[in-house]
Amino acid sequence: MRKINILLGMVTAFVFISGSLFAQEKPMTDYEKVQAIYNSLEYNTLAFNDLKQKWVISDPLLVREVYNRFVVRDALRHGGNKMTLAQVKERTESIYNGSVVIDLRKRYYDDEIEYFAFVPEDQLQAENPNFLADPVKDPFLLQDIIGAKLYEKIRTQGYFYSNLTKSVYDTKNGYFYDVYLNALEPHVMYWNTTSSGRNKYLLSLFGKWGEDQLTLPGWYSGEYIVGTALTYYQSITSDPSKYLYDFRAGIAVKSGRPFLSDFKGRQILQPTGQAAYFRASGDVLKYIISGAEGYYLNVEFKYTVNVYSAKEFKPEFQDTISSVRNFGIVEIRKKDIASLGDFGNLEVGGGIATSDYYRYLISPTSSKLTDIDSKKGFVSKFRHNVFVEAGLSRTGGLIQHQVNFQLSYDTEGFSSFGVMGKVMLSDQLGLDLRVMQGFGLDTPTKRWRPDTYIVFSPILRINY
Repeated sequence: MRKINILLGMVTAFVFISGSLFAQEKPMTDYEKVQAIYNSLEYNTLAFNDLKQKWVISDPLLVREVYNRFVVRDALRHGGNKMTLAQVKERTESIYNGSVVIDLRKRYYDDEIEYFAFVPEDQLQAENPNFLADPVKDPFLLQDIIGAKLYEKIRTQGYFYSNLTKSVYDTKNGYFYDVYLNALEPHVMYWNTTSSGRNKYLLSLFGKWGEDQLTLPGWYSGEYIVGTALTYYQSITSDPSKYLYDFRAGIAVKSGRPFLSDFKGRQILQPTGQAAYFRASGDVLKYIISGAEGYYLNVEFKYTVNVYSAKEFKPEFQDTISSVRNFGIVEIRKKDIASLGDFGNLEVGGGIATSDYYRYLISPTSSKLTDIDSKKGFVSKFRHNVFVEAGLSRTGGLIQHQVNFQLSYDTEGFSSFGVMGKVMLSDQLGLDLRVMQGFGLDTPTKRWRPDTYIVFSPILRINY
């Protein structure tokens, strides 16, 4: 008997505790039940909310007309409950004042209105606005309240309204076809393939006019480098600078100059032989040094393999020409150091560069170029400089840009400061502008260097 009493006591306690727990839950209203059922049936497009078409009706007469339909149908709700007459009159004062607008949003997959709300104008930008009444989130309920004709008028936007729809600008790197027309650094992709997964190999023709790290613009060098490039992306990305490695090989060909020199005594450089060009760049330091991911190593050089004859220059009298025949550049650049919002991502770089300087005597009576500084050894003709760069780059959005500030100093006391910038609109139209200012040009040995140079080129890009 005692055991039976204990068992009955336990059951009674369990029933009492369970009843207390369930009694704490607030029962759902009919409105909440229907809303829950409807939400479970409708296809959820929450991830596309920021891309859905949004607009605001601010026409006071149209707002009054729609609001009046809600009043006539007794459809104004607050917290899911019908408003009292006093609450309706209180809110109607805001309608009289013209301080209420209608906030609307269409469904992502069709043109039906999925969100409708009366909002005080000063609450539009609030994170949690104080609505005039509960928003309506069902197009069929809204149509039933205001009528099919007025609903259609609102849905088709046959009136003045303020469009709030977010515009998304997608700028992707061209992995199948890419034509980048820029006189300073053009490239044209002509072949691509994928070996496995999401990787990509790209083959392109490229051009290059001038060397910024040597403070040597194209119109002083007298050469244009052309060749082919192999770029490998370990994983496809929308940022073209995120390659694993990029190899380039080409030759330097003679190029014309856009103007004649006005600098007296300035020896304009000329190519004096056939030159080969090579550049290797990549995010490869991570395989050598732990934690060095994102540090791009760039190695670049030009080597002139022969010497032209004097006939190449067609001299009418004895003259002196100058030439930078060989150069080498080693740079390390760290990308995406920090994000500065719309200004872009911060990146810094630095390195060393070296270039030689030759002076030749040409004469109509001799078929060979005479090296004026022949007594100097090959190594002694080189000048070395160090340079540092800092800049901002942005690849997404409507406007893309890349701006770098460069400071350079060489072993002979020559220094320079420059700004190199590219600006693109939707990654299709843009401008490439580079400005350099040199210092320490007061000795004859440095007259071949430009004291100031400005180069620019429009950019047209076609890619997909």
